[in-house]
Amino acid sequence: MKILLKILFLLLAAAAVYAGFSAYNPVRGGMAAVVADKKSGNVVSVIAKERRFVPYSALTWKYSVEMLPLKSSVMRDIRVDIPALKELDRDAFSIIIPIKVDFTIRPELPNLNLLKNAAAGFTELLERELKAELGFLLQDYLTPAYRSAALIEARDDIIKKLNETISAKFANEGINIDDLRYMSAISLPDNRRYEEGLVYLENLRRMLIENDRKLIEIKGQLERDAQSTESLYKKYREISLIINENPAILKYIYIDKMAGNLKLIISSDKSAFPAFLDENAGAYRENKSKENKEHKENKASREEPNKETKESKETKTDNSINTAEQGEQ
Repeated sequence: MKILLKILFLLLAAAAVYAGFSAYNPVRGGMAAVVADKKSGNVVSVIAKERRFVPYSALTWKYSVEMLPLKSSVMRDIRVDIPALKELDRDAFSIIIPIKVDFTIRPELPNLNLLKNAAAGFTELLERELKAELGFLLQDYLTPAYRSAALIEARDDIIKKLNETISAKFANEGINIDDLRYMSAISLPDNRRYEEGLVYLENLRRMLIENDRKLIEIKGQLERDAQSTESLYKKYREISLIINENPAILKYIYIDKMAGNLKLIISSDKSAFPAFLDENAGAYRENKSKENKEHKENKASREEPNKETKESKETKTDNSINTAEQGEQ
């Protein structure tokens, strides 16, 4: 029993040592431990105070712990498309605004999932917000007419309004925007490049329309060719069946190919043309046979009364001769 208790005590001690060693994950000053559930990916805790142990680190199969600096910076080139040239989807015909944002994460962060995927999650969210807000602030300079010169003149007002809007939006989420500024000059197409883009886009649209038209024509031609091929295949099959049943037809094909000036073909058929050259030849011969038979029967019926009249005349003549002979006697 004592041995069993010793083994159990050793196991518990080993487990405690392992848990303590795994939980040792010091959070230094200016850093925060972001704890996320591995299954759902949701942030369950943000530990911003200095400490040596993070209990969640011991449960490695359930939680992930990532260290994130409380003060950090994000640098991004925000691209804003000009509505009239949006279809081109090229930087050369878009406005590129290089932005740098310095921010601080407050320990009492109300929205923990704002740090989902740690720094990467916040960076993606910040980039989306910057792009949406800049698109709104620049719309007066992009539509209905593109005014590049006016946009450049208003660049200081634009960054000031952008700073105010982004700071207010993230302050409620527990993140302070310390500074928001341009990293370098704004890149945008001038009026000449804008006009070139319009011409290029128009030519591109015409090419697409022409390509669509040609594609429709090609599809139609392919369908017609398929139907023609199918019809030709059926004809070849019919010819094959005819030749298979009537091998002698090859002689006529040979005559047709080798003697172009031939005007007469002698056939053994009484129908005046080979039976295998016309699918109605059998019916023709049958009808012809019936006509010949009817003709013979009609002829026979017409000859029968004449025969009877001739026999009657011969009988009368014989009687007259016999009467004359008897008178002489």
